Amino acid sequence: MEALSDRPVHEASLNAANTKLSRLETALGKADRPDFGLCANGNNPFPPSRILLMPEATLCILCAEKS
Repeated sequence: MEALSDRPVHEASLNAANTKLSRLETALGKADRPDFGLCANGNNPFPPSRILLMPEATLCILCAEKS
């Protein structure tokens, strides 16, 4: 019975992992483009530390905090 009760948790984890994978694949596809590492809202450049920690990020920290 435990397996049945854990199913929603496992499905949520799987969905979160699939979402992150999709975002990482999008970031990888942009790696050679001039807009890689730029905020989608304001074109502010990301610091290298943000790219290393969250390569899938599309917003700079300021814009992410506003949304």
